[in-house]
Amino acid sequence: MARKSNPWDNPLTPEHKAIRLAVKVLSEDSPHKFPPGMGGPEPDLSGVTLADSIAAIEGMLARAENPVIRKGLVSNLATLDQKHAALRDRA
Repeated sequence: MARKSNPWDNPLTPEHKAIRLAVKVLSEDSPHKFPPGMGGPEPDLSGVTLADSIAAIEGMLARAENPVIRKGLVSNLATLDQKHAALRDRA
């Protein structure tokens, strides 16, 4: 499917969904909360797991060349791994 000129009309790919889930999980502990509805509608994240999010971040890390971005991705990956392990232990 060809991408549309308006980015808001493009369907979310599985990788986009995985990254969005990672952002959602990483922002859970943030003291800053956005008002409801800010940032647009909540995307449908069905069919995406935390393991998919971890794989997407690992892919971003493999492609990143900037050391500062790599450092941030490593930190985010460690946090996602901890949360994933906590969910496995709870189950």
